[in-house]
Amino acid sequence: MKKLICSVSLLILVLLLTGCSGGFFYETGTSSIIPENKADSDTETTISWDTWSMFRHDAAHSGYCNARAPITPTLFWKVNVGVPLYSSPAIVNKMVFTGAKDVLLAFDERNGRTLWKAPMVGEIYSSPAADPLAGKSGLVYCASYGSRSSTLSAFDMQTGRRVWWQWMSTKSSPIFVYNIIIGTEDDALLPIIPRSTLFIGSFNRLYALNADTGATLWTFLAYGLIDSTPAVDERRVYFGTNDNIIYAVDRYSGKGIWKFEAKGPVVSSPSVGEKLLIAASLDGVIYCLDKQTGELIWAIKTEGPIQSSPAYYKGSIYIGSGMELLKLNEEGKIIWSARTLGETISSPAVSSGKVYIGSSKTKSSSIFCFDERSGKPLWSRWMEVESSPSAAYWSLVVASLDGNIYCFNDLE
Repeated sequence: MKKLICSVSLLILVLLLTGCSGGFFYETGTSSIIPENKADSDTETTISWDTWSMFRHDAAHSGYCNARAPITPTLFWKVNVGVPLYSSPAIVNKMVFTGAKDVLLAFDERNGRTLWKAPMVGEIYSSPAADPLAGKSGLVYCASYGSRSSTLSAFDMQTGRRVWWQWMSTKSSPIFVYNIIIGTEDDALLPIIPRSTLFIGSFNRLYALNADTGATLWTFLAYGLIDSTPAVDERRVYFGTNDNIIYAVDRYSGKGIWKFEAKGPVVSSPSVGEKLLIAASLDGVIYCLDKQTGELIWAIKTEGPIQSSPAYYKGSIYIGSGMELLKLNEEGKIIWSARTLGETISSPAVSSGKVYIGSSKTKSSSIFCFDERSGKPLWSRWMEVESSPSAAYWSLVVASLDGNIYCFNDLE
């Protein structure tokens, strides 16, 4: 019987998939390539090809990418878009997606060529998410903020044409997950589960949407505003609010499971592991919670407010606090700290033994590369960065407040 239910569900899902409607397709920005590189070749087979498909890399917010990120600050290309950039890039299918004020932009990761741009109403502070398996040729999800006409929209990955949209104003970033029917007795009571679910917060509601159609599956009403981007594991969704609360809700039904009161507003996005949830608040406290019960395991007070979202991978935690980057273990011990010469609103990206993070609000603000084991600075480049760097394939992509998108790549 369960096999029959799965088959019927898949058939209905296929019938619900929509085509593209409306859209824009034209060039923008100026690209300067420094220097020529072999990245146009698809014959490189010795490099790990991971993608960075959403904010913090994946739905669990590991902040880790299995790719060959650059060891030196060799600038491969940069594109100037003329406005400060707050949105963190997504990198999928050798394409880079980021928001620039009220426009979603797509670039060729190999040379910086602008592929398309899609205008939106409202400004883009959140980060896009790109699913290569959605729609006819992949979908890119992007949300805007500040206008009554702001939306969460899905665009065709190849053309930039809008496929679906829903009225929504938010700074939270969309996160998608592929669904697998687990087969418990409780699952029989759930509605039809779509191929992929999109999670995002707006005002004081958490939304779960069918990622292919934009249809609302459920909403969860919180007490405070949700600027935090939700983290997702096999059964639950975790997020924070500006009234100091961290929530866990059921991924499939939207039913509240537990909540935890922090000591300050939670705008940072949590990261979830096998047993633990790592979160942080603006009063500078890092929290480690039991993800099943929401019980506090440990809390550490740092030297500055925390807007940075943690990277949490293989027992190590990396997070920006004030003007520092910290590495902790799962017991809450600080392994090392490194100065960032500016405020760490940016969140760290971890790849191939290195940690990348941006800083802002000082004349010495930079994008930094640190050794993952020792915290030793390997290189830095002056620029003011509040978005989070993204690493994929063999590139590091950084969106800066100076209006430039930088791609670092030191392959010879």
